[in-house]
Amino acid sequence: MSYFFLEHSTDTSEVGYVSWGQLELITPYNADELLDKNINIKIQCQQKKRAKLTDLVSCFKLGIGNNYIISQRMRVLLETFYLQPHSFSTCCIEKVDGSFVEYNVLHFNDNFFSQAVDFNRSVFRVADTCTFPLTGEEPIVHVTGYLDYMSKKEDLALKLLELRAERIVVDEHFNKKYDMLSFYPFDEHTYISEKLRNVLINEQVSGVKLTETFKLQE
Repeated sequence: MSYFFLEHSTDTSEVGYVSWGQLELITPYNADELLDKNINIKIQCQQKKRAKLTDLVSCFKLGIGNNYIISQRMRVLLETFYLQPHSFSTCCIEKVDGSFVEYNVLHFNDNFFSQAVDFNRSVFRVADTCTFPLTGEEPIVHVTGYLDYMSKKEDLALKLLELRAERIVVDEHFNKKYDMLSFYPFDEHTYISEKLRNVLINEQVSGVKLTETFKLQE
């Protein structure tokens, strides 16, 4: 299967000279939790002084893997494709000059693809919370299913360790129609189809990093 990682750009000429995201989350501080509960909220962020605004902007405190802050232009493009079940919330960004611009928070519903994962053939490794990406030398842990994954994840968290997917194998329940999908919470990556990747490039959508991956297999 041909898929690409959709990630935030780290090109300083495009996003500016910033660390830990282009935006600072102002309110609410528990936005991640509220979005996970499908509560429709208005999020307020502030552009960092040395950051540039792009179509996809990063905000470290809003979480990684199932939340994306996107421009209205990018939302219009994405809505012409098949996205996994999701919701949109409003994000009001205060720009460096004091003016405001409205963005959208795209939130993917958790666990949507958990029933389509062949856990016995997938590969999970134990890693330190500061290790990104996986090196391939971390211990492998056998996972039998979603509940087993969550149980092992909670136990490892007490030791400041994480259980991460190195390879995700899907079974016959996986629907290939989706152009944008997330396997959060056991994988921090978001996958897009080659068709969507080509449109993002042709339309010069800014702030994105697109990398081909073979992590998702069947």
